[in-house]
Amino acid sequence: MFWKKGSEWAKLAPSSPSAIRFGVAASKGFEKLVIVPNDPVSQQFIKDVDTLANEACVPEISQAQFGEIVDELESIITKFSRRQRSAIEDSISEVYDGLRDVLKSLEGAIATGHTLEDATQSASTRLLSLQSAKSYEEVIGGIKKEIATLNSAVEKHREDAKLVRKVASQHVEVLRTKLKHAEKAVRTDHLTKLGNRSAFDFLLTVGIAKIAHGEKYCLAIMDVDKFKHINDSRGHLCGDAALVAIANRLTETFSLPGTSVVRYGGDEFAVLYRGSLVQLEAKLERVNTILAKNPLVYEGASIPLNISYGAIELTPEHTPDVAVAEADQVMYVSKRRAA
Repeated sequence: MFWKKGSEWAKLAPSSPSAIRFGVAASKGFEKLVIVPNDPVSQQFIKDVDTLANEACVPEISQAQFGEIVDELESIITKFSRRQRSAIEDSISEVYDGLRDVLKSLEGAIATGHTLEDATQSASTRLLSLQSAKSYEEVIGGIKKEIATLNSAVEKHREDAKLVRKVASQHVEVLRTKLKHAEKAVRTDHLTKLGNRSAFDFLLTVGIAKIAHGEKYCLAIMDVDKFKHINDSRGHLCGDAALVAIANRLTETFSLPGTSVVRYGGDEFAVLYRGSLVQLEAKLERVNTILAKNPLVYEGASIPLNISYGAIELTPEHTPDVAVAEADQVMYVSKRRAA
């Protein structure tokens, strides 16, 4: 039976037939109702019931009048129940809409498994089931549980996402390193460890582009004199040793920033030199001087080495192919004069 301290009900004698009858009538409708403190709707409901209680407990009330009061009480209870049910459903709808907003905001997040998906799906199902709740307490309690569940799932999602990002970063770094090694391998001559023609084509294009901004670059193409004779008389392993020896001399001589030495192909080498043509030719002559003083020693035999070269100064009008062709032509003219 509903009882409110401080109301007119407290003044009723427990043995009063009207009070007992009214209390029994009221209690039949109160089973699914919850009076929420500080809720205007609940407070108005209490006032309305108090008013009816005062009318029902008048000593001279007739049976017909009491019946009308009870009917009005049932009407008040029914209206309050409907308003309460509507409020509960509105609360559930608001929470469900909030949940959908949370799910939408998480779209595009790193997929780390089914933890978050399962939690939100289960929460949606349970929130929908709250529509059959009997009271605000059940709704509020259910919502609190779902909030705790979702918070836990979101937190785990964040931790999982951090782990995934860390692992992904490690994999990306490994792939980046492998890519660098692969690029280096593609652009490196395996015998001399110098850059190869592929690398030089790129470097030459960049060098020509820099000339337009005031820098000075020169190009030299060279080959090994009598290299075929070395291969034919001493074997290809000796020819490989000769190429390595020349590559080492070129690397030692042209160890300057902005200057690149490559094995262009076969017994040909190329130098992209940052500086003047006079400086480049002087260094190439020095290479031949060092080679003459330090012949290749192979299987006890002393094998003299020498290079022929053609050097040109690059201009912004050069293309890589035209520049190489010009340097090649200068080299062959030089070889014919030497012969």
